[in-house]
Amino acid sequence: MTKQPNAHKALDTASDLIGAAVGGSLGYIAGGPATASAAGIAGVVTTRVIRDFATRFLSTRESSRVDDAARAAIDDISSRVATGQSPREDGFFDTQDSQPSTAEEIFEGCLLAAKNTHEHKKAVYLGKLFANIAFDPSCKESEASQLIHTAESLTYSQFGILHLISSEKVNSLRKQDFKTNVPFSTIALLHEIHDLANRNLVVMHLPSESTYTILLGISEIIPAYLKLAVGGVRLHHFLGLEVMSNDELEGIADWLR
Repeated sequence: MTKQPNAHKALDTASDLIGAAVGGSLGYIAGGPATASAAGIAGVVTTRVIRDFATRFLSTRESSRVDDAARAAIDDISSRVATGQSPREDGFFDTQDSQPSTAEEIFEGCLLAAKNTHEHKKAVYLGKLFANIAFDPSCKESEASQLIHTAESLTYSQFGILHLISSEKVNSLRKQDFKTNVPFSTIALLHEIHDLANRNLVVMHLPSESTYTILLGISEIIPAYLKLAVGGVRLHHFLGLEVMSNDELEGIADWLR
C-alpha cells in the first residue's frame, strides 16, 4: 500500500520551492540593474504568492509542477530585466488597503493552473504566461484571467496545435478534408482543433472563399488552411509557445498530413 505524503512533508517541499524561486529572483536583482518595479516582482509578488503556497497541502507532483511554473516565470523576468526591459508600470503591482495586487492574483492563478493540470509539460508555459503579462500593459486584468482560464482548460496537445498553425509548417499539412479511413490519433487531433475553433482561437480560411469557414464538424477540417484567430494569436504570444521544439511540432504535423 502506497503511503500518502503528510502535510509536513508537502509543506517542506513547498518551502524548498520558496528558497529556490525567491532566492533566484533576489539574486538576479542584486547582481544587475533593476527598476523598482522589477524589485517589486521579486520581493512582493514572488515571495508572497509562493509563501502562501507553502501553507497549502501539496502532493509531490503538484509541488513539482508549481515549482516548474514559478521557475519559468522568474527565469523569464530575470532575462528581460538583464537586457534592460522594464515591467509594466500601470498599477499592476500596486496594492491597496492590504488587498493583493493584480500581479499577485494573476501569479497565483498561473501557479494554481500548474498545480491542477495533469500534464506536467504545461507548467512551464503557465509560468511564462505570468512573465509575459507582467511586461505587457495591453493585457488588462480581465483578459489575463481569461487567458489563465483558457490555458488551464486546453490540453498540451492543443498548445502544440496553436504553435503549429502559427508556423510555416502549416503549409505542409493536408490540403483536403478527412472523411474516410482516418486514424484514431488523427481523429483525436481533429476534435482538439474543432474545440479550438469553437473557442474562437482558430479559424479556417479556404483560398476560394472571401470569409472564414464555419466548422460544423471535424470532417470539414482542412489543416493547411487553418489560421490563428485574434484570440489564438494573443494566447500563443502570452504562453510563449514559440519555444516549443520542432520535434514536438513534427509529431503533431505527421498526423495532419
